[in-house]
Amino acid sequence: TLGVPRFGSAPATVAAAGEPVPSTTRNYVCAPAMSLTIHYDNSNPSAPKANLTLDGREFTLALARSGSGARYSTDAGRSEGKTLVWWNKGTDGTLLEGDVGAAADAKETTVAVCREAE
Repeated sequence: TLGVPRFGSAPATVAAAGEPVPSTTRNYVCAPAMSLTIHYDNSNPSAPKANLTLDGREFTLALARSGSGARYSTDAGRSEGKTLVWWNKGTDGTLLEGDVGAAADAKETTVAVCREAE
């Protein structure tokens, strides 16, 4: 069964005993047309991360503060000087890009809106 994302934490599947599984991989379809795969890694509870594969490139994003859902970010985005942010809630997610050094949410633009693939 799929677990519900916990506030400020990575999505996790739940084992039969009710304990979170250390990691899970999810596939998403996005608009504009692109697909991405995210491996949510909960093996270190104090530093959850998401490994995102987009257009054959891999990015490691650290869990960041969010008011709702799970938000991951990296300063090593698709181009120099750009951040890459993955923000998901339930089966929906948004891929964002911003300027390195800018305040969170400042000048971030939506790259894609995604839904978990069935």
